[in-house]
Amino acid sequence: MKVLVIDSYGVGVDFCLRAQWAGHDVKHFLTPNSKYPRIGQGLTHRVSNWRDHMKWADIIVMTCSAKYGAELEQYFKAGYPIFGANQASAEWELDRTVGQDILSSHGAQILPYTRFSSYKDAMLHVKATNDSYACKPIGDADRSLSYVASGPDDMLSMMHRAQRIYGPAKQDFILQKKAKGVEFATAGWFGPHGFNNALEENFEHKQLYAGDTGPNTGEMGTALKYCEDSKLFEMLLRPLEPALKALKFVGNIDVSVIIDDDGVPWPLEFTMRMGWPAFYLNQHMHKGDPVTWMYDLVHGTDSLKVSMDHCIGVCIVGPNFPHNSKVSEHCEGVPIYGINHENIKNLHLCEVMASEEEVYEEGKWSTRDLFATAGSWPLVVVGTGPSVSDAKADAYRIVGQIRVPNSHGQRPDIGDRCKEGIKRLKANGFATTWSYGDD
Repeated sequence: MKVLVIDSYGVGVDFCLRAQWAGHDVKHFLTPNSKYPRIGQGLTHRVSNWRDHMKWADIIVMTCSAKYGAELEQYFKAGYPIFGANQASAEWELDRTVGQDILSSHGAQILPYTRFSSYKDAMLHVKATNDSYACKPIGDADRSLSYVASGPDDMLSMMHRAQRIYGPAKQDFILQKKAKGVEFATAGWFGPHGFNNALEENFEHKQLYAGDTGPNTGEMGTALKYCEDSKLFEMLLRPLEPALKALKFVGNIDVSVIIDDDGVPWPLEFTMRMGWPAFYLNQHMHKGDPVTWMYDLVHGTDSLKVSMDHCIGVCIVGPNFPHNSKVSEHCEGVPIYGINHENIKNLHLCEVMASEEEVYEEGKWSTRDLFATAGSWPLVVVGTGPSVSDAKADAYRIVGQIRVPNSHGQRPDIGDRCKEGIKRLKANGFATTWSYGDD
């Protein structure tokens, strides 16, 4: 099959490789990146212009729903086989007020929020209400604006700092009242036929350091599970099926929530695309060809077969993460040792390239082809098992086999917070197929 991957942020290398290994003809377009220009170098068939290959492709896979949305709209309307969100459906994620209104109009309870265009107005609001808030940017904006404050003074300090560093706000943002409870999410794959049968639930681990401390990185690891039944899915995503069909949405829709002790799920935000690193875990749990099920989804058929095991993904990161403030020479060209034919199936390669390196093995030097870093987020290691603790042990067993010199490394506790979370969720009828391993 002819596969065109439109890769906005350099996250598509792993999918390209797995599709190539399965025998597909893959062309990889990566948004020109002056900071990390060598992602995928020597590994994927890079093309400089995605537009030249649209008619060639049997399926077009988008890794992000924002970067080329406006230009791709004509191709969506013309019926090209695109796996990804068109502009109308991407807006559910990019404009958080739209997403919240969609959820509210389909029966979900939502947290109060206010939209702002200036830090000054937001600070006045915080001081007038004295509430705790989460700040979320509107659009495909600087993620440094995504912040959950511990209290009103914390949020005020964050606003002062943003104003001092960035000047006037460059895009709108919302302040959403903070909820207390267990953070959880549900997702599903959607096409013209509706949702696929395999439903997804997951726990994200966003902070940089162990114990969910430190800055928000986007994500340091994930616990994910497919299931046949999900109370959260039926409450929040199933009611959206007619609206998604009307928008001709194709791809993955995820909604993250806080479930309080009374069992009320408070929606936080949509993700209207493949999640990163979630899709690496999805791929690991999928059975059979990595592309055929996506082609079938675009054409209205559910052929996806999955494992129902628990899956843990651990992000391996290096210098410059998570701020990405340095240029490529600071974080590219570091060889990744320890990858072999046995563990490669558990490794999902992100910001990497091919490299020829000298290695010392069995008492002698030789030259070998290795993977090397091409950015600050080189790979995700995954493990599976009948419980979270089993999946964690499997993942960290593989982590112990990999060596990246000068790497920050990884969080050692991905999956740990699921222990208490699963118990609290099950008390209200959620996460019923999950097991931490102590039950």
